Amino acid sequence: MIPIPIDLPVRPSEAAALAELVIRRLAVRGLTDDSRNRLAGEAATLGLSTLKPHFGSLESDPVHHSVYYLAIDGMAQGEPEPLLLRLAPAASPASALFPAALLIGRMRPGADREIVVNAIPFSPDDRATIDTYVGQVSRAFLPRPQGALPSITVQSRFPDISIPAAFSAYRRILRETGLNMAAPASLPVHAAAQRPGRGPVIPAATAIRDVYYSAVWAAVRAGWREGYTIELSGLATGGSTPAELDAAKVLVRHATGYSKFGIDLLPLSAGSGVELRGEDHTWIGSELDSSGLGFSPVEIASLITQLGSALKIAEDLTGAIKPASAGNRMFDIELSLAGAPAMTTPKELFFCLQWMKSRGRPVQLFAPNLGVAESGFPAHVRELASIARQFNVTLSFESAVPLEEQVLEELGRATSGRLNYKIAGGLDAHLFDSSSVAELHRLPAARIAELQSRAAHYIGSVAALLR
Repeated sequence: MIPIPIDLPVRPSEAAALAELVIRRLAVRGLTDDSRNRLAGEAATLGLSTLKPHFGSLESDPVHHSVYYLAIDGMAQGEPEPLLLRLAPAASPASALFPAALLIGRMRPGADREIVVNAIPFSPDDRATIDTYVGQVSRAFLPRPQGALPSITVQSRFPDISIPAAFSAYRRILRETGLNMAAPASLPVHAAAQRPGRGPVIPAATAIRDVYYSAVWAAVRAGWREGYTIELSGLATGGSTPAELDAAKVLVRHATGYSKFGIDLLPLSAGSGVELRGEDHTWIGSELDSSGLGFSPVEIASLITQLGSALKIAEDLTGAIKPASAGNRMFDIELSLAGAPAMTTPKELFFCLQWMKSRGRPVQLFAPNLGVAESGFPAHVRELASIARQFNVTLSFESAVPLEEQVLEELGRATSGRLNYKIAGGLDAHLFDSSSVAELHRLPAARIAELQSRAAHYIGSVAALLR
């Protein structure tokens, strides 16, 4: 244990009262979601002023089941200090998981029970603590592939602030609809190195890890065990040379734990250094014969020229992702033509999905250019959605600005609700309000909570329109 500082982050008497409540109640009821909810209600009567518990995070020690861990905010010094409390009967052995825990007190709040409370720093920057918690205490908080589930993906330059807001919205959506739409973090590779932190611009690899730990930390505090996905998108953007492709693979290695990877096809279509052989024209042509879309030889040759090199590099990147995601065992792949100058045609979509399936690299999501400004938009989306369903693929759509309500409703109807919608600049606009981006982390906690509430409401309103 580390020495006890003069100013503790929580009042020992409050920590003791909380520990006594948890240990006493769970000795009778056992640890379930219902008991967590009941404890939250009972703790509200304790008059706690120096700590704010997040009961969704409550878990028992994997070896000593009468020992519990609970994420809290310590409030004794004014501003919230994220902590993990260890609540244990005094007879329990010292923690082997968190040996440097701060002793809050060895106390006897009841007549016959002595309790020991320790605190461990638990912010997104405390990566070793987070790894230990989700690796050895409860793996239920780790990200998972979303598969065919509809989702709302959040992009923000401030994941430690935006992701907790997203989980708040997902909880409400799940409660009201029964749908798990949790995809709280998406980091575009091209923006990773530009994401401002609390200091200077940070490297892309650092941003990738920041987003991961912010998401897992927020999932623990939100008690989110239902599964969620974290995405690294825009892979191979600008990757038109072997060196740039190798750089993309390096970034993938830093994305251990991510459960979804987005590959942008457009920048790969020219100068990639990948040669298309005659057999590529032959095998894909035979695969397209049964599509029912009437591919002509000229159309097939054009699609191979336009997308063949990109798809071959996508195969290569997908192979590089597999060992990097060994901790997840499974992951989703999303291909994107969202940046194309024109709407994605049904034949382009079928061509890409069939290519990847035939090459043993089936994808789970596809982001076409849906052409929302074009006439016949709903009918076009329905046609794309029909093709996507043949491959068990979910359409993905991203907008840097909030879309009109009518457009969102049309997207939901045209895809029958099977859609991944990415909120990019829209969430930051709601989160930041009129505040200076540089000053966001310096705002009082109450103001940040207000902005998070506004962002959560926006996510919820988007979900309502897409259903």
